[in-house]
Amino acid sequence: MTPDQIATKADVEAVMKEVSELKQLLTNVTISQPDEWMTIPKAAAQLECSESTIRRKINLGELEAKGSGKARRVRI
Repeated sequence: MTPDQIATKADVEAVMKEVSELKQLLTNVTISQPDEWMTIPKAAAQLECSESTIRRKINLGELEAKGSGKARRVRI
């Protein structure tokens, strides 16, 4: 181990302080995805895949969909 690879007590304490501060900031954070219905083309664009992939995922039950034809919407 080289001297550059050895962490000093001050280094460890600084990292622990930063971790503690980040933990405090994240305590009340809630991350949620929007419950949004969109058309198949828009869903394909958002998920960066083809429309046929979206239809396949709907048929496999991987994506929830409602309606039919042009009125069909997918929940992302």
